[in-house]
Amino acid sequence: MLEALKSQLKQTLRTFAESPLRDAGTRLLNTLGYHSRRVGNPGIDAERQRRLLEAATQRQSTAEKLRSDDWQAFHLLFQVTDEEMHTQQALFERHAIDDALMQSYLFAALKL
Repeated sequence: MLEALKSQLKQTLRTFAESPLRDAGTRLLNTLGYHSRRVGNPGIDAERQRRLLEAATQRQSTAEKLRSDDWQAFHLLFQVTDEEMHTQQALFERHAIDDALMQSYLFAALKL
């Protein structure tokens, strides 16, 4: 089992640079065992990026650490809820990223 995972991980990493960042990042996280139907939306990633940077620039030290001028692309890949992390299914599961959902993990890809 561990050898199969290592093999899958090596293959995923070998093809990472050849794929679009969103697809490559999602495939890598899936290989590592993270899955969710709550996926990012390319149409609103730019707005989320703008809000993230706006919030960060309100604190000067954070803005300097982000080096946002170096960002070429930003993609929210998916959101894994606490329930999903514990492999429990909710009866009425939403499939869009929920900015107000606090007990969750957001996975993003950033191209510098």
